Amino acid sequence: MASRSGGLVGGVIVVLSLASAGDAVACSMIALREHVIDPAELGVDVTAPEPPSATAGVSRSPGPDSAGCGKTMSTSCDGSGTIHFAITPGADDRTSAEELGYSVRLVSGTPPAGLTLPDKPLLAHGANELWVFFPDPGPDDQEPFDAVFELIAVDAAGNESAPSAPVRAEDGGDTGCAVVGSVRRHRDWPALFFALGVGTLLRRRLRRR
Repeated sequence: MASRSGGLVGGVIVVLSLASAGDAVACSMIALREHVIDPAELGVDVTAPEPPSATAGVSRSPGPDSAGCGKTMSTSCDGSGTIHFAITPGADDRTSAEELGYSVRLVSGTPPAGLTLPDKPLLAHGANELWVFFPDPGPDDQEPFDAVFELIAVDAAGNESAPSAPVRAEDGGDTGCAVVGSVRRHRDWPALFFALGVGTLLRRRLRRR
């Protein structure tokens, strides 16, 4: 079966390094690709894939962030929020999970302002991860949202599955300064500090060998 890799359409934020508060956090993007129909499958594959299942998570723009309402933290990812869909692909008789595309549709609710859903199906990263992006201010001025989406799988011949069960994406927003002790609350940083701590521990163990 021919490889189907369309144009680059987006990516996921990946944190690479962290300096002290007031400095910058660097990040990069993993590109996603459009799903492309395989002409060899047209008229041959006439069976639609089974519907996928999915859950959704939300990442808001990490900065600029007034850390403690006095110091500012900024990153090269500022200004972009992400809805992350974790997908369990449905079975298909001829198209592998890696080659299934996915359309994302808004079903109900209020999505984040400025969200534009892709107008073409996308290939999931690693067959099970998909991201859509929206413009997002810094954490001191982020509006809440609550929206329900559905995902439709598309096989190599363009056959579409039935929609997934509804997938809810919500976030309570973050408006104004909120301080705990001398450290500003930010829901994204604990996971980042944990990841950096694990990396440091692994490096120390490797040095001891």
